[in-house]
Amino acid sequence: MSDSAFESPLFQEQAEEQAPQEQQAQEQTPEQTPEPQQQQPQPQAPESYEPFTPPEGMYITEDDHNELVALGKEMKLTQAQMQTLVNYGGKKIGDGMEAARLEIMKRWQKESENDPEISAGIDHARRLVTNVGDEKFREEFKSMVDDTGIGYNPVFIRFCIQAGRLLGEDAFIKSGGPDARPDTLTGIAHSVYRDM
Repeated sequence: MSDSAFESPLFQEQAEEQAPQEQQAQEQTPEQTPEPQQQQPQPQAPESYEPFTPPEGMYITEDDHNELVALGKEMKLTQAQMQTLVNYGGKKIGDGMEAARLEIMKRWQKESENDPEISAGIDHARRLVTNVGDEKFREEFKSMVDDTGIGYNPVFIRFCIQAGRLLGEDAFIKSGGPDARPDTLTGIAHSVYRDM
């Protein structure tokens, strides 16, 4: 016996009733043939790329430019697409560098806070940065320390402590010249090299 012998007559009738309805629906719907899509012209890499404009604070070397050109030609990117890629890459690199710089500064700060030599001698470092050079130099020095974050570096702080101690120890020596104060580098120089 075939499987169809076990089918209920209800299902057979239902199937027979649906068949004409499906056929009718097919007759009412016109044949839809897909319209040929107009192919968009693929972007083509230019024969040669103009120099790319680097993001602010960055520059593109000749080697970098050559690598970008090779990439652009391989990917068949236009000048504008390549410039977008350069902008995006530059921003990502810049963001990554800033994040790394901040992470290093945090590590330096923690090391400096836990260093007993630094906590004991920080006044010597402050003496150095507040007494050396003229006001313009001190402003430039402070700006450099702030911009680079080196003021958190334990080695740099220890250097300032050592230099500040030397400044403090030599400050009592009177210089040979009337204009040279002993608490300045000029005063210290006159103390050591009297012929200056």
